[in-house]
Amino acid sequence: MRTVPDPATGSALFRVHTTLGVRVLQDLRMVGLCALNGYIMQSWTVASSAFEAANLMGYVANDPDRANQWLEYSNTTRPFVGVKDAIRGCLMYL
Repeated sequence: MRTVPDPATGSALFRVHTTLGVRVLQDLRMVGLCALNGYIMQSWTVASSAFEAANLMGYVANDPDRANQWLEYSNTTRPFVGVKDAIRGCLMYL
């Protein structure tokens, strides 16, 4: 029997993954443009941002609680989760 997902949790997961997915794609586009125009070190900085966002997507994965926590997070001086924890959380699902 097929179950119908809860729209509230599904929408939070969808919002998080689309927001971060768009950010990763835009960052990757900028990495290419920077590198092509000779701004190599700047492209590395943007690439690290894409790496963090991609691992954050893996950290959130299919956990609606984490998705809601990310959506409600408002501290602009600290990341939602550290890079090491995001990578660990991402590797759990591989």
